[in-house]
Formats: sequence, C-alpha cells, structure tokens
Amino acid sequence: MSGASIRAEVDAALREVGRETGNGELVLTFTLPLPEPDTPWEVPSTDTPETIQAVAYNRSLSLGMIDGALIQAGDKLWLVSALDVDGVAYGEPQVTWRVSDGTRSYAIMMVKATSPAGVGLMYLVQGRA
Repeated sequence: MSGASIRAEVDAALREVGRETGNGELVLTFTLPLPEPDTPWEVPSTDTPETIQAVAYNRSLSLGMIDGALIQAGDKLWLVSALDVDGVAYGEPQVTWRVSDGTRSYAIMMVKATSPAGVGLMYLVQGRA
C-alpha cells in the first residue's frame, strides 16, 4: 500500500468519524498570511489571502491536559486530514497561519505531523482564540 493510498484512507476515516459521532464532517479553513513587502516603503498587499479547507476531527481536551501554559482552557485540538476537501495533498500547516472552524478564528499554536516515511497522513493542530 502506497503512502498516497494510506493518506486517502486516513482522510476517509476522519470524514466517517464525524458522521458516526452524529456531528457531521467538520471542515476547517486554514488562512495563509499574505507575503510581507520586501522593503518597508512598499505598500502591503491587499490581495485576498489563500485558504485551504480540510476535514478534521475535534479532539476533546481533558482537564489533565490543560497546564495553563502550553495548553490553556479554551484551546482547541484537531486531528486534520493531510488532504484538502478536494482530495489534494497540501503542505503541513504553519503557526503563522490562522484556522477557522466556521464559528471562530484561532491562532495556530502547535502542529504535529503524522508522516511515516515522509508522507503526511494527518496533522494534530492546536488552536487558540
């Protein structure tokens, strides 16, 4: 089984877990930052930022996980597919990106990739409002 087919299986499992739990598929939207100007006197870009949508599973945080520093009350933790909603692989989310669950926008505090043999299967993403 190739890495791409395993990645597709993980994507299908994340889609299914949303349906099986009765919550439906959760689609997160990642917003990439606009590039900074090369020099301070250049006008910053007013283009629309690039977005990526991917299926995710909202992982609940237990009280024991909240330490007040790395993980705070109100933080969100998601398992996110390495494929976007169209089935295309995208790069690992970065802490400079923003993520939205459709109701709130969050800063990305941490990303942990599951990528055996260098093939991204899914990402554990921590968001903070």
